[in-house]
Amino acid sequence: MGQDCINEKRMQDLVLSEQDRRRKRFQAHNNNTVWKKRAQPPADWNKPLPDWLENKYKDTYLYHKSKEMKLGEDNKSPQADRTLCVIS
Repeated sequence: MGQDCINEKRMQDLVLSEQDRRRKRFQAHNNNTVWKKRAQPPADWNKPLPDWLENKYKDTYLYHKSKEMKLGEDNKSPQADRTLCVIS
């Protein structure tokens, strides 16, 4: 029974220290008065991209994968099956 009390005490100490660590970590964020906090996202948060950005995005892997997911497997683009080699 003594071991259980020690483990419970250690657990409580750990929880308190984590709560304190988290409080200190977010202290600057919560005290920041420069930025106004929002309750909800802007009304136009999902508006279409500007044309120049859409054109820049058009030949990317993400664009082709997104299009493939929206249209389904039957309408795969030829770019979808290509293999990519990355050397890092």
